Amino acid sequence: MKGKNQCQWLVLSSTELCRRSCLGDYCKIHLSRLRIGSGTKPCLVCGKGIVNKFLLCQAHGYENEKVKA
Repeated sequence: MKGKNQCQWLVLSSTELCRRSCLGDYCKIHLSRLRIGSGTKPCLVCGKGIVNKFLLCQAHGYENEKVKA
C-alpha cells in the first residue's frame, strides 16, 4: 500500500525533508525510529537536522556549549 503523503522527517545535517511516500506524517522507517525515541531537531541558527540537547550544529557552537556543560 503506497501513501500519497510525503515523509516530514528532517534529514540529519541538512535542511531537507525525507519526502518518501507515506500514509501518515512519517514513512515506515522514520515512524519506527520515533517509536524507539530517536529523532532529529532543527539547529536554532541554521535549521539543519541535529541530534543533541543543545540544539546547535557543529558550525554554530555545539562544541563550545558542550565544553561549558
